[in-house]
Amino acid sequence: AELGLVKRQFGHRARLALSPAETRVVDEQAHAARTMWNCLHAWWQMMPKDKRTLAVADAAIREARKDLAISERGLRERDVTVGWACPRAARRP
Repeated sequence: AELGLVKRQFGHRARLALSPAETRVVDEQAHAARTMWNCLHAWWQMMPKDKRTLAVADAAIREARKDLAISERGLRERDVTVGWACPRAARRP
């Protein structure tokens, strides 16, 4: 090989063979992760720059998780769906 060129090696890529039930669980987890990221991003954008700290973000994430758990419990009891799962992101702290 010439100087400056680096040989790239790719590792093993494992493929998951999931059952339909496992696929649903993984999809639900992925949806929850995207929702959490979207809520955090919206919160971060609305927070004044001088108040953006990891400690404040951590507290907001913990509160949002509690809110989502309460919302999900209520949804199971009423059997309805929610279009917006991030109620605190719309408000400035």
